[in-house]
Amino acid sequence: MTKMKCPNCGKRAFDITCLPKDRVSIELKCPHCKKVVSVPCTKESTMKSA
Repeated sequence: MTKMKCPNCGKRAFDITCLPKDRVSIELKCPHCKKVVSVPCTKESTMKSA
């Protein structure tokens, strides 16, 4: 599982099983900051592992 971060607050927005090869962007309401955000499914939008 890959954790995707919210571009607004930087917290975990959702999980994805694998990053797609095509350009995909997910629009959702962040469970933390409650704003509607668009998260591109790219390596740059993943959360860094500790």
